[in-house]
Amino acid sequence: MNLTLDEMWNRCLAMWRWIVAQIEAGSDLQVTTLKTEWLKANDPDAMLSSECYFCQWVCEHPSLMTCSGCPGTLVDPQFDCTDPDYHWREHPQRFLVTLEELNIKRKAAP
Repeated sequence: MNLTLDEMWNRCLAMWRWIVAQIEAGSDLQVTTLKTEWLKANDPDAMLSSECYFCQWVCEHPSLMTCSGCPGTLVDPQFDCTDPDYHWREHPQRFLVTLEELNIKRKAAP
């Protein structure tokens, strides 16, 4: 895929903003289906690990081959996409809020 970390963040946030907008508009599709739909419409050539830009980033950087290399974890070592408080599949709105907060923190870092 060969995206920069910044581009990876931007695409990830765009996907999650769209997913949350669909849910808030009343979509009854599963989050995994919404991820697939967003990718088909916005990044049809993407072959993402777990249909996730962050997982793909880790796969493309072999020295990071653990969740500790996840772009979210690089900002906050406590980040875990499966945290019960903001699990990406169970609480997509809270997950987006967490990503937005991490992105602000990332941009503010020296």
